[in-house]
Amino acid sequence: MERRRPVKAGLVVAGLMILGGALSAPEVRSDEPRPGMILIPAGAFIMGADKGGEQDEHPAHKVELSAYYIDRHEVTYGQYMECVKAGTCRKPRNVGRGFNENPKLPVVGVSWTDAETYCTFAGKRLLTEAEWEKAARGANGQRYPWGDDPPGPEHGCYNFIEKGLCEPGSYPKGDSPYGVADMAGNVWEWIADVYDASYYPRSAKKDPKGGTCDESLAFFRQLRKEGKQGFTGSNPIPDECERVLRGGAWNYNGKGLRSSNRVHHAKRFRIKVAGIRCGADAPN
Repeated sequence: MERRRPVKAGLVVAGLMILGGALSAPEVRSDEPRPGMILIPAGAFIMGADKGGEQDEHPAHKVELSAYYIDRHEVTYGQYMECVKAGTCRKPRNVGRGFNENPKLPVVGVSWTDAETYCTFAGKRLLTEAEWEKAARGANGQRYPWGDDPPGPEHGCYNFIEKGLCEPGSYPKGDSPYGVADMAGNVWEWIADVYDASYYPRSAKKDPKGGTCDESLAFFRQLRKEGKQGFTGSNPIPDECERVLRGGAWNYNGKGLRSSNRVHHAKRFRIKVAGIRCGADAPN
């Protein structure tokens, strides 16, 4: 299994070269204005899917995004504790032995609100669902960060491969087309958007921000009235406004690692499989 050390502080991706119609290895520079982040260029990509997965992933649709930054790695426990020490963030929930003990591993046991607070503390923000998915799939909407091939043990920290959390950046063969690490496995990542299973057919074509709580709850009420199961497989139909999580986790099955997969929980949840990745606006 190929492993690598995390990227040293200050080394970031500044751009992409196009060779023969494909993305080449990103250029690495030390003068990037957002250390530890990757610039995702403005442009369109294919979001969602027309078949496979769950109904809330349908249909595939073209979305145009402005340029933005995304953290190369998930937020670690050590990074999060700097916010706690500053008196801004609350301590993560105690979710069991082996979690939130190693400063180099991803922080877990944090709610959506905790994630939002941390990203603000770091001078960043939570990513939108569209931003997360473009960074994971690339412009052509491939099924997984590494391409369309099914997940293998070299692609990420999932399905109890290491029986728990993995150090960010440990599986370089699973990196996205833009060089973003661990977008399939390790921890689910809280997203800014309200979970609205009915949003895709009416999605904004430019920089979508997702639906509202009222729209989401109205759709779920209609599903219950019609006696229909929710759009996410066997999960119950939500009865409160929930938030999106993306990316899979250390205990998740390989099939569920597709980059279009949408998971949702109440924003108060603090669980051992959910963590943080931040984004930021790029200069116009």
